[in-house]
Amino acid sequence: MFFTYHQKYRLSEIIRFFLAILFIYTGSTKLFDYNSFYDNLYNNPLINSRLLSNFLSIGVPILELIVGSLLLYPKKKLLGMNAAIGLLSLFTIYILGILFLSPYTPCSCGGIISLLSWHQHLYFNLGCIAIGLLGLYLMKNNKLKNKAEITDKI
Repeated sequence: MFFTYHQKYRLSEIIRFFLAILFIYTGSTKLFDYNSFYDNLYNNPLINSRLLSNFLSIGVPILELIVGSLLLYPKKKLLGMNAAIGLLSLFTIYILGILFLSPYTPCSCGGIISLLSWHQHLYFNLGCIAIGLLGLYLMKNNKLKNKAEITDKI
């Protein structure tokens, strides 16, 4: 079944806004519950460094808010989608490290996502990466098709 240009565009916009909300929510949650996020990082067996915990406890939420904002800004949506996929990939590698390299599994993130186990969090991230890749494909495909339609009319 083939989708029209407008259906692909709408789906890419839904994906873009979903990921924007996800990143803004997670970044905000980490900043609002900063002490808990910092403690989770500091007590994490893969990090366990005060300096790195300080850096990550500020850097990660700010980066998430920036990525979420890029996704909301139409002229930067491709950059935002690439950044979202990249950040989700890094988080997924971190989760794999927790699951397979860590002597124990520490507490997970705050907010709603804290209800997920580490394995569920892994599947959630992989699903978000797949959704992000679909959104990126649709955005690039629609952009090329839109340029072709414009040049055909000239």
